[in-house]
Amino acid sequence: MRIVITGGAGFIGSNLARTLAEHPEITQIRVIDNLSTGYKDNLVGLDVHFIEGDIQDAALLDQVFHGADAVVHLAALPSVPRSVKDPVASHHANATGTLQVLEAARRADNLHVIAASSSSVYGSNQLLPKHEDLATAPMSPYAVTKLATEAYLGAYHHSYGLPVLPFRFFNVYGPGQRADHPYAAVIPKWISATLAGRPVIVHGDGTQTRDFTYVGRMPRPHRRAAAPGSRVPPGEPGLRDTSVASGPDSCDRGHNRNPRSEGAHGHSRGRCPPFPGRCHTPTSAIPGGEACTDAGGNLSNDRLAWHLDRGSPVVRMSNRDLWSPFPEHRPGGCRRRPPE
Repeated sequence: MRIVITGGAGFIGSNLARTLAEHPEITQIRVIDNLSTGYKDNLVGLDVHFIEGDIQDAALLDQVFHGADAVVHLAALPSVPRSVKDPVASHHANATGTLQVLEAARRADNLHVIAASSSSVYGSNQLLPKHEDLATAPMSPYAVTKLATEAYLGAYHHSYGLPVLPFRFFNVYGPGQRADHPYAAVIPKWISATLAGRPVIVHGDGTQTRDFTYVGRMPRPHRRAAAPGSRVPPGEPGLRDTSVASGPDSCDRGHNRNPRSEGAHGHSRGRCPPFPGRCHTPTSAIPGGEACTDAGGNLSNDRLAWHLDRGSPVVRMSNRDLWSPFPEHRPGGCRRRPPE
């Protein structure tokens, strides 16, 4: 199987490429990236074919997509604050870029397209936990571009029979996530500040919450989704967006609280707090940002394979061990069930 990863030199894309390269059924990995937010160094030592270029270049996409079996579309301008500062650039890269990818996939004999959306599409919807049946209410230009991504995938599936699957990512973190730029995510910023002995900054009053997903959990659903047997038949009316999140299988939901008052790494000690039915923090300290993104993980890792094997377009991946990359810091007494 030959897979193209757009934005493959970025944080998620390079981690995905590294894992996919370990599977013998993946015979070729092509990465296209304009390096606006990605780094070629992320791909050092990986058996990938790298093409530096922009997804807005239709002729280049035709070359890259030729002979491929599936496309994992990760190329985007991330960050809610970035989109608030420059909404046109975010729309051009994310919404128009997705349209270009879909058109190229259609020209390439209807390639299977798996694309990244975001939990930011839930926006001002305060109901918890977040799941695919909730109404979307985007609050930032970035969230709008990701909702447009989902809508374009659905439209191309129904209009042209293009096999597609949108994934909604929930705050992905892990190795290779940089903290040295203005739009860095909170976990690398906190780790960098802690290691350097700098204060850990918490915006607002600290009551907002986030569902964090370790990047090491990302390749499995993408690899299985790219397999030919997982594709939704043309015209399938049940095409759905798909969450990739930690969910309630782990109580370590990444509560964005003051680390000094709540224990190691901002998590409350001891028992697992129940999910509230509604976010009790009405506003975010960041313009356009949502206050709570706690996900409900209805489908476990085991059921992920079960659903994709049957071609279901509705999948949720639950990360049962949010702290797996940091076992020495895992809070005690929080696990509801033994690890796998």
